[in-house]
Amino acid sequence: MNKTININLGGTFFHIDENAYNHLRSYLEAVRATLSPEDSIAEIMDDIEARIAELFNESISNKDQVITITRVKEVIEIMGQPEAFDPDNEDPQPNAHTAQSQHKAPRQLFRDEENKYLGGVASGLGHYLGLDCLWIRLIWLMLFFISSGTFFMIYLLFWILVPAAKTTADKLRMKGEPINISNIEKRVKEGYEKFSDNVKSVDYDKYGNQVKRGSNRIVEVVGNLLKGTFTVLARLLGVLMLIFSVSALLGLAFGLFSAGSLEFWGQADLIEYYQAISLAQIPFWALLTIVFLAVGLPFIVLFIVGIKLLIPNLKSIGWPAKISLFVLWIASILALIFFGAKHASFTSVNGQFQREIPLPITKNDSLTLTMNQSTLSARSLERDDNFVIRMDAENNPVILTNNVRLIVRATPKAQGFIIVDSYADGASLDEAQQKAMQINYEIQYTQGILELDPYLTTALENKYRDQHVEVIVYLPTGSVLWADYNTNSYHRNTKAYNDLLDSGYEGHYLKVMDRELKCLDCASNDHDEDSKDPDDIKNINIEIQGNIKTKVNRA
Repeated sequence: MNKTININLGGTFFHIDENAYNHLRSYLEAVRATLSPEDSIAEIMDDIEARIAELFNESISNKDQVITITRVKEVIEIMGQPEAFDPDNEDPQPNAHTAQSQHKAPRQLFRDEENKYLGGVASGLGHYLGLDCLWIRLIWLMLFFISSGTFFMIYLLFWILVPAAKTTADKLRMKGEPINISNIEKRVKEGYEKFSDNVKSVDYDKYGNQVKRGSNRIVEVVGNLLKGTFTVLARLLGVLMLIFSVSALLGLAFGLFSAGSLEFWGQADLIEYYQAISLAQIPFWALLTIVFLAVGLPFIVLFIVGIKLLIPNLKSIGWPAKISLFVLWIASILALIFFGAKHASFTSVNGQFQREIPLPITKNDSLTLTMNQSTLSARSLERDDNFVIRMDAENNPVILTNNVRLIVRATPKAQGFIIVDSYADGASLDEAQQKAMQINYEIQYTQGILELDPYLTTALENKYRDQHVEVIVYLPTGSVLWADYNTNSYHRNTKAYNDLLDSGYEGHYLKVMDRELKCLDCASNDHDEDSKDPDDIKNINIEIQGNIKTKVNRA
């Protein structure tokens, strides 16, 4: 069982057995002996030890933490024998570099700070791509102007994310050269020779300074060009900001502070509509002021910034004014949130009120279904959830909405009936049910004709609480239904409502079955096509029950 020794190699601790340690020490001493005193022995040996430490780290696993003599020999084969690089050795082994060439790694991307102008990004890319760094710099400069400066941000990302080649091993990886004793020694010598030549060569310094001054002039010209471009863009942006902010402020002020006197949506002005929807009990003028501050203050700031861009030397409004504007804006936003939440609390619960109305229709009868066209409903015969304010017969303002849903269903009962469900929102269930009970909705039946109001109304003081009505007409099985065309938008329902009356059945005679309506005057499989006008239907025989037939003549 071999003895284990702890060593520090290249700043990393390793566990190595005694035989491997002796072999490694002999190898390093042999390498040191081949170096001449002027070769900067200490730096070369530090780089060699760092490379050996990297190779050891590659072979360490959880199961095998100890460096054995086998691994030491493999590393020595990669690094090369000292006699292969001894200048006094006139007959080196022909296969001395075989393992080294096989272990040659691909190029890695680093920043070359030895040949840098701005971070060494371009020179590092030149090594990685195998191109002269001059071409890389020209490409970056061209992309900078083509992209209006966007590629400068990409250059900064390269500068931040790509590491610099600090060590000799990093510099060899950057150029794609194998990391062995020969290349490490060569690289260190080149560095010292370059430094020595720079110190001794005054002409080279003069040339370097000229190149540096020339590059500085190029940078200065580019900087002035960019500065002028950004100045022009800033002026244009300032003009656009002024035009936009002034237009927005004028439109906002005109719209808000003249709203109370403008005719809006029909016969009532905006204040009455505000009274119909306002549940938070905030005065109309206060709401307008809060909205102006919340929406207008950002445009005021935009106006100030626009002037500042146009006139850079303009005196600032000062921190007290800035803080005051910010506090006012935050206060207005919080006020809108508070009143919005308070408004929502008044409509958090939905209430229902239901009433049943008898319908004298039996299985031998027919029913005509139509929407009542009155003065109040003249605005539209289409179902929607918007509302308007109208004056009723007693000249009182009422909220009117066409939010009425029509549903037709079959019933096994001998006589039909109608269910009217009224819905409204409220702060509590009791309040919501009270609001639902205060909905006015009328139905008229006369000699086989059922007229439904296409709208519902409620008093203005009840406020708009999403009031809506569902009218469910139950017809006995075997009865016949004829629906007017004006009912179409009111019974466009999904399957969840179990509505038997499909869109497109208007203007046809429909026999009520258990789960469907059977068209009596439609072409087969053709009820989805456009319906005929009812005035064109003449002398239609409708079989009601058994041998009883009713002849309907429509002029």
